Amino acid sequence: MNARSIGQRLGPGLIYAAAAVGVSHLVQATRAGGDYGFAMIPIIIVIALIKYPGIRFGGDYAVATGRTLIHSYTAISVWVTMIYAAIILLTMAFVSAAIVLVVNGLLQSVLGFSATDFNIAAVLLGVTGVLLFTGKYRLLESLNKLVVPAFTVLIFGSTIMLAFQTGWTAIDFALPAVNAVLIMYIVQLAGWMLTPMDGSVLQSLWTAAKSEQLGRRFSAAESQLDFNLGYAISLVLALCFLVMGASVLYGSGIEVAAGSGPFATQVIGLFSTVIGEWSFPLIGLTALLVMYSTLLTVLDGFARNLATLADIALPLKIARRYEIAVVIIVVSAIAVIGAFMRSFTTFIDFAGALTFLLAPLYAGLNHRAMFFSPEVPDRLRPNAVLKIWSIFGIVVMSVVAVLYVYLRWVS
Repeated sequence: MNARSIGQRLGPGLIYAAAAVGVSHLVQATRAGGDYGFAMIPIIIVIALIKYPGIRFGGDYAVATGRTLIHSYTAISVWVTMIYAAIILLTMAFVSAAIVLVVNGLLQSVLGFSATDFNIAAVLLGVTGVLLFTGKYRLLESLNKLVVPAFTVLIFGSTIMLAFQTGWTAIDFALPAVNAVLIMYIVQLAGWMLTPMDGSVLQSLWTAAKSEQLGRRFSAAESQLDFNLGYAISLVLALCFLVMGASVLYGSGIEVAAGSGPFATQVIGLFSTVIGEWSFPLIGLTALLVMYSTLLTVLDGFARNLATLADIALPLKIARRYEIAVVIIVVSAIAVIGAFMRSFTTFIDFAGALTFLLAPLYAGLNHRAMFFSPEVPDRLRPNAVLKIWSIFGIVVMSVVAVLYVYLRWVS
């Protein structure tokens, strides 16, 4: 198989990996390392394993039916359609707001200025909306084909250098006492890691789009290879950020910054600590481009999600559905920042907890789509192992979600 053939077989999974290098990696994984050291490595691996079937089923369903998971959800009943519409409107506002706050922090850190998070975030969202309207983001998209691999190499290289400098012992991997604080921390981490569970819907949208691009149905083998590669890359990168946070911040007495700008400076500083102070502007600019690419990708995915839902569920066809969806997302994200933003890290944690509480619902709907939808041919249904794996993940996430609600609001 030559390089061009391999390139044609890859797409949605790598988009997933690129989109994942956002809040979950730069913020939550780094903080987890800084707060708990290497003890969070097995936790992140377990989170990734539990969420794997539910997220993968997005691409599997698109391959099996030629349609997106949104079609599966809306086919159940009007009530499910209405509930899904409410959920997507809620999550897209909070997730988009969280991502743009990270971009805002990096922008302030790289350019060396200070401004209110609300004002800069609003400008960034407005500019991003215009770029999505006009398609002018293609240059940035092309640039990121070079920037994302370069950033990945920087992450790997810095992590390896730190690994040799850090003396690891078994005690470094020991979890602290399990209590309410630790459980809530893990939930806030799991909501983002490796991506929120609604990434499965975006995966189905991207896979369906890839099939259109190829002019044929993306095969199950191609889709699974592509997704597994992207998911593995995303997991390894998350662990790299955690190791960097643990190596530099954990036990150092340095407090993890609460503001978006200071936190971004701290993250970029992790790299420059290893590579050298001269690299701060270069790493900062690279991280900014990667993170802004994530913002574009996620906003575009949410807009396609909302436009597809409107196309399926509404009796009247609305012109320029995509553009209207972009405006709704931008306005709602700005409103959420204005109403809820008090502390950067607190807001990120709140959004993480929200996405985790919704994760069992997405996982359950995706399980139903793959194993009980009449549209999926039997030969394309996942095997028994993946079925049991999926059920186990749904049960675990449901139990933990109920426990979080009890600890957070009842006890």
